[in-house]
Amino acid sequence: GEVQKSMGKYEAAMKSFDKYIKLPGAATTYKSEATTQVESCNYALAIMDDADQITIKQLNKRVNTPYSEFGPLMINDTLYYSSFRFKNKDDENDPPRRITKVLTTIRGSKGRLLPRKFNDAKLHTAHTTFSTDQKRIYYTVCKYLNASEIQCELYYREKDSRKRWAIKGVKLPESINQKGTTATQPCIAKDASGKELLYFVSDRASGVGGLDIWYTEIDGEKFKSPVNLTALNTTGNDITPFWHQPSSVLYFSSDHRKGMGGYDIYKSQYSEDGWLDVAHTGYPLNSSYNDLYYTMGADSTTAYFASNRLGSYYLDKNNKSCCNDIYTVLLTEEKKDTLIEEPLLDSLIVTIEEPIDPIPVVLN
Repeated sequence: GEVQKSMGKYEAAMKSFDKYIKLPGAATTYKSEATTQVESCNYALAIMDDADQITIKQLNKRVNTPYSEFGPLMINDTLYYSSFRFKNKDDENDPPRRITKVLTTIRGSKGRLLPRKFNDAKLHTAHTTFSTDQKRIYYTVCKYLNASEIQCELYYREKDSRKRWAIKGVKLPESINQKGTTATQPCIAKDASGKELLYFVSDRASGVGGLDIWYTEIDGEKFKSPVNLTALNTTGNDITPFWHQPSSVLYFSSDHRKGMGGYDIYKSQYSEDGWLDVAHTGYPLNSSYNDLYYTMGADSTTAYFASNRLGSYYLDKNNKSCCNDIYTVLLTEEKKDTLIEEPLLDSLIVTIEEPIDPIPVVLN
């Protein structure tokens, strides 16, 4: 049933879950989970019946590769993103493990690495975000703990007198980069009083679930003690926050809320009374696969996200959902207007542009 759900075969999945529920002697815990899964499948079907009028396009092969591309962020006319396709020539692991680097592309041009050795030659560099004056760039540096597990820390760099990023990064304090935990996926916001906030994701023990969203107030070189975003976090994983300043809406992905399967994209608006109810962002933005790293351009007419949905480029034809690609979303006027109103199910035909060739990680 879970496999069928992950493939978007919701009706078949419900039959499988129902069959388990009726089994004599089936474990109570799993019966309860199966019942929840049936509700989730019904929810997914309802979302699909109320599809949004948005256009989704997969970015071209000058950006996307058979490896994972993720973390898109449009600044002016430049799209910053991360790619998992690079080799560490000095890796002693057999086979050598890939690492992530940050690239940029302008209007779909070939992705180019950030200059001046911004990317570490042996470690992962990923997840860029910028201060509100764009004079500081925040990012993550991650290392392998073993063959597959990755642990990250947050850094920033500032522009020098020639408006170039400093050669050396500044590691954020231990209150954020807690020893033995991961701190990743930074996002900058500004609150109603004008204070700059840094949202990030961590698996520290004091959280609500596995990976939680946290935030800290920035005061120059100082960062206040991080606060857990308990109003939005679940006992599952809540990741990839993005703050849309014009609407005061925080977008994020979660694997522990009603949705279509895997990670879905959700949103919540901040008001004087606090965070409003969390809303699902609808179909076809979401799929039965992982949909995450949602961001919007400054004009609020275009959004970007990463997904391993079918159609994404892949490494092995036997696993066509191995890897994330970056997609762009062209928002209709109706969709733009409802972003602030927080409908649970947006009442908005979809055009999905096929990749040039039909061939497709959440980096913690």
